[in-house]
Amino acid sequence: MAIEAAEKPESCFECDRLFEEYADSINTHLEAVRGSHSAAEGQNRAALAESERLENQALQKRQNLRRTLMEHEVNHLIYDLRMRQQISD
Repeated sequence: MAIEAAEKPESCFECDRLFEEYADSINTHLEAVRGSHSAAEGQNRAALAESERLENQALQKRQNLRRTLMEHEVNHLIYDLRMRQQISD
């Protein structure tokens, strides 16, 4: 289930914060991937080991933030469903 920017509530501070943090984590991960690639091309084993460690760390953070963002979106969906249910009752 992809979260589109158009689906997020307009006035949710937490959504904005999570989207920004997630976007930052994507950039950090991509920088780490570039670092690993550069170290591999230069055949620098020490730099490669450190770059791969940073890359894995950045990937894990990115995945955790994505999960958190999706869980937050589910909370909005549950709230919307409850509100609709109350209106229809």
